[in-house]
Amino acid sequence: MVNLNKTNQADAVETIFCKPMDKIKKVPMTEMQSKIMISILISEGKMLEDMLESVKAAGAWYVPVFQDRISKLGYTVDLGTQIFVCLGLAKSVGEVVMWANYLAYKAKESGVTEIRFNQEICDKWFPMGFPEQKEWIKVWDFQKVHTENKGGSDNLLDYLAAAESIKANI
Repeated sequence: MVNLNKTNQADAVETIFCKPMDKIKKVPMTEMQSKIMISILISEGKMLEDMLESVKAAGAWYVPVFQDRISKLGYTVDLGTQIFVCLGLAKSVGEVVMWANYLAYKAKESGVTEIRFNQEICDKWFPMGFPEQKEWIKVWDFQKVHTENKGGSDNLLDYLAAAESIKANI
């Protein structure tokens, strides 16, 4: 568990969550993820907008959570990335927040402020697959904050002050 005082440490999200994420074994995409990826890659413009609206309509109400968090970190993401994260990778709001923080970290490392599906997600950051789920959960558990019964979130990733080091330089 993370001490409550770490929630004000500017690089806490980077050191406690993101860097350990980089060390997780990558596994190939599932069949479903592959289908989603292909659909995104062969679509453009209005088709992608319609796909994202379908994701929202299908109950993936956490699309706005992803958009909000990535924006608060100073980055933009294309439609393909939004669709893939919210339909192909994340299974909960917590996972959406994890992906937003991790992608912000990868963007900061790469010196980009716009996260594009084809270039960053497919070609640069995850060409060999995505972090293994059971290890991903361990990192999630490790970032839990001991709130000392003082209130506040028990997730380090919910404290923007702890994510200063991964914010875009804007």
